[in-house]
Amino acid sequence: MAKNLYTYKAVDDFRDRLRNEHGYTSIQLREGVLGSGDFLCIAPDDKHYHILVREVYLNEWSSAHSVRRLSKISKALQKEIEKAERELGAFIA
Repeated sequence: MAKNLYTYKAVDDFRDRLRNEHGYTSIQLREGVLGSGDFLCIAPDDKHYHILVREVYLNEWSSAHSVRRLSKISKALQKEIEKAERELGAFIA
């Protein structure tokens, strides 16, 4: 199955729309190198999916972003959130 890849502008607009129109909370997991980095948009309730966005390396000059929806936050992702809170101060918006 082919992965859909998106530009940093598309995922930034998507994140803003989720926060402003649907009440999601966004947590920065990793700073971006050429794009927006990795972040998790946490759903406001159990009826909606969480959205995980990862920056994907393409070549020396560009990157893209993959988007996954999650019904629950796994233990591994929870550890990554805790690590981001320690190291980055977990930018939450």
